[in-house]
Amino acid sequence: MSIRRVSSKWKKTAVLLKDPQIAAYIPETRKYNQNNLEKMMSSYRTVYVKPEHGSHGKGIMRVEKIHARPDEAGSSNESEHVLHFEKTKKTYSTISSLHQKIQKRMNGTFYLIQ
Repeated sequence: MSIRRVSSKWKKTAVLLKDPQIAAYIPETRKYNQNNLEKMMSSYRTVYVKPEHGSHGKGIMRVEKIHARPDEAGSSNESEHVLHFEKTKKTYSTISSLHQKIQKRMNGTFYLIQ
């Protein structure tokens, strides 16, 4: 049996999802775009944005949803998002501004969101 290296995380995920015993352990994975970022952040408190090709954790960004500070009335229905990249973290009040920053960090390469 020969082993073939596949550098695409997207293709690897598709293969793993075909096996029902393994599929249960594979996180939801989508190609990165603003729409998928919004969908994933509405479902999960933390997501990872990672290059489709790459290894050793290089280029991975973590996004966490946090509740915004309460307003003067003491309530907050809004969420903010914290982007962690390397040793920096920054808070964004909108998905649009978060997406713009992520796109800048992507530098034209394809990313996945999990």
